[in-house]
Amino acid sequence: MKKTKPKQWHRRQTKERCTKVYKDEYYSCGENAAGMHRDERDAVPVYFARIFAGRGSIWQQDAAYYHERILHAPGQLRRMIDYVKDNPRRLWLKSRNPDLFRLHRETMLCGLPFTSLGNHFLLDWPDRQLVEMSRTADGSTIEGQLNEVLASAHHGAVTYTAAISDGEKLIARAVREQDFPLVVLLADGFPAEGSPHERFYKPGGVYFQACSKGQLLLLEPKKSAYEHPTVISMAEEALRRKAEARHYAYTTVPHDSKRYRFVALNEIGRLLVSR
Repeated sequence: MKKTKPKQWHRRQTKERCTKVYKDEYYSCGENAAGMHRDERDAVPVYFARIFAGRGSIWQQDAAYYHERILHAPGQLRRMIDYVKDNPRRLWLKSRNPDLFRLHRETMLCGLPFTSLGNHFLLDWPDRQLVEMSRTADGSTIEGQLNEVLASAHHGAVTYTAAISDGEKLIARAVREQDFPLVVLLADGFPAEGSPHERFYKPGGVYFQACSKGQLLLLEPKKSAYEHPTVISMAEEALRRKAEARHYAYTTVPHDSKRYRFVALNEIGRLLVSR
C-alpha cells in the first residue's frame, strides 16, 4: 500500500519550490546580476540577501502575521486573489471603526462573563428575539420561522441566535443580508487570550461587513458561564424535555460535552433576550 505524504510535507515542498522560483527571478534582475561576480552561480543575489538578511526565508515566520494555504480546489485561487485585493478596504474600515473591532474580554451580562466584539449598543435595544430551531426542523417550519423573524426585525427587534442548526444558520444569514441587527452567540470563535493571533483578530467574510456597519455583535461565553447554576439548571431542563419528547430516559450530559455546550448556548441566549 502506497504511503500518503503528510500535509506538512507537501506544504514544505511547495514553499521550497516557490522560494527557488523567487530567487531565480532575482538572478535575472539587472540590479542583482550587476552586483554579483560571474563565477558566483550558487550565491544568493545581493539584493535578495539584503532584503531577507537574518531571516533565512522569504516566508513570514510568525503565524500571527500570515494566512498560509495550499490552493487545490477549483475557484480557490480567484477567491484568494479577491481576498488579497480587498485587504486595503477592510483595513480602512477597521481603522475608521476601531471600537467595532476591539475584543472585550470582560463583558458581563446577566451575571455571566463573555468575550465580545462588535456593536455593544445592540445589547441596550429593548426589543429582542431569539432564533432557536431543532436540527430536525423541516423546510416549511424553517420558512415559517424565517418570515416571523424578518417581520419582527423589520419592526426593530434585534435578533439573537447561536446559529448552530441549519435552520438557525439560514435565518441568521437572511437577517444579516437584509442589514438587520444581529447578535451571534459563539461556542468557540475568538483566539485564546494572550495568543499571537489575538492582536490581529477580525471577523471573517460576511461577518466583517456586518460588523463594519454596526449591525453585528459577537458574544462568546467564558467557561465559567457554562458552569453557572442558572445556566446548568436551564440546560439540564431543556435536555430533559428533549429526551422525554423522544421517549428516552434522561441521563445527565457531561458539562464539557458539545451537546451540553450547544444546549447551554441557546439557554444563555434565552437569558439575554429576556433580561
